[in-house]
Amino acid sequence: FIRQARQRHFKATGQQRERNQVEKFFDKVTEDDPEIEEVNLVGNKRFLTLTQEEKIKAARAFGSNSHVKMINLNSCGIDDDFVVALGNSLEVNNTVQKVFLEGNHISGEGIIALFESLAKNTSVGELRLHKQSKIMNTSDEQVLADILEPNTTMTKVGIDLRTTMAQVKLDKKLGLNKNLSLKMKALSKGEDFSPNDSISNMKFIS
Repeated sequence: FIRQARQRHFKATGQQRERNQVEKFFDKVTEDDPEIEEVNLVGNKRFLTLTQEEKIKAARAFGSNSHVKMINLNSCGIDDDFVVALGNSLEVNNTVQKVFLEGNHISGEGIIALFESLAKNTSVGELRLHKQSKIMNTSDEQVLADILEPNTTMTKVGIDLRTTMAQVKLDKKLGLNKNLSLKMKALSKGEDFSPNDSISNMKFIS
């Protein structure tokens, strides 16, 4: 209805309507507003009614931002196109630490694209992708840990995996990253570090 209202307004007046609250919010994210450190729009109705163009523009906003530390777009109708654009932004973003995209419409193709981008990211430590409306193929599940191999910061991933092997491989990778994180913290404090082999067997998927 909102989209139709916009179209009617443009036809009647020849003028673009004023940008809504959510669009203005992402304009500020693009402009790197230092007051915005979290993007928390769980199930936001205005976001859900954005045009595809505006949603992609919102995803690209994080590419120029250096203040947002948490992105929570659970239940926001996120699809593969949005995730690809967000992934491209995260490749050049070194501030975002948590990304929550649960309850959306991301397929295995979109998840793989996101993991490929996160392989190049150096700040995100937690990713949550539970309850997608589209089921990921088991073959896609198997390659997630391999794709994430270059990444050294991701220690928590929430994702619905059907195959035990895929989950074990991902847990192992996250365990190695956790060990590395503990090592760096110890060294920064001038302390000795002893690798914890058991971490590799811990489940970081919840």
